[in-house]
Amino acid sequence: MTPLPHPFLESPRLKSESSYIEACGKYLNLEAFLQRELDKEDKKEQHNELEKHLVYTRILGYLLQFVTTVTGP
Repeated sequence: MTPLPHPFLESPRLKSESSYIEACGKYLNLEAFLQRELDKEDKKEQHNELEKHLVYTRILGYLLQFVTTVTGP
């Protein structure tokens, strides 16, 4: 699956928002974890479930990237 681009901190108004930076860090860690789990050979039987979780995680990533403002969505 193609990874989500990560220009999270390009917006100057969001760079100083610690909760936004923390949320982005958690998202990136979760995405990387799910991708590593998908790449493991011994996880083939769980592949569909992990792929579904990765899709949901990337939807969250797009929401963080394109909807977030300082005052809320």
